[in-house]
Amino acid sequence: MKSESSTAAALPILHYRDGVTAIDLSFPASECPELVEAGAVGIAHVTGKADSSGTRLWLDLKLKATVTAICVRSLDEFELEIEAPAKILATREAHRNEVEWDLDSEDDFSVLLPETQRDLDIGEVLRQALELERPLKPIKPGVDLPAGIELDDVPLPAEVDEEKEEKPVDPRWEALKKLRKP
Repeated sequence: MKSESSTAAALPILHYRDGVTAIDLSFPASECPELVEAGAVGIAHVTGKADSSGTRLWLDLKLKATVTAICVRSLDEFELEIEAPAKILATREAHRNEVEWDLDSEDDFSVLLPETQRDLDIGEVLRQALELERPLKPIKPGVDLPAGIELDDVPLPAEVDEEKEEKPVDPRWEALKKLRKP
């Protein structure tokens, strides 16, 4: 995780003690460098809940943000609204001096915190969640297919079972196979 702190995307975790706390945070995306890097514009809105029990804090969040995208059909730039989930497990430790993120988890983020940590900067978590939800081939609303082509006419890529698919053999290997004794 980056060491820069983004105060716009900081959650006041010191106040999340034993029980469930609703989270509702709105801020200009331009005030969060990580969201600017992801192409977010306008207002970013983070909602969800914080479930705190002892030294553990479970954050179940949803980010709503608008990003700039380029239409794959028309090559026009347009704004696309994206909703991205993010889950964070935070553990408070008495003898810890700094925040340490664990990036090994596939679905969730985990972080070790000093017991006295007041805020948690989630800017990088929001950026990654947003990037994961961004469509690979965005299409601008209202952009039609070329004249005479219907959506049903566009072939979908066939699913390929890579284990069963026969891969072409390099002819040089075939020559070597002939040298092998039976």
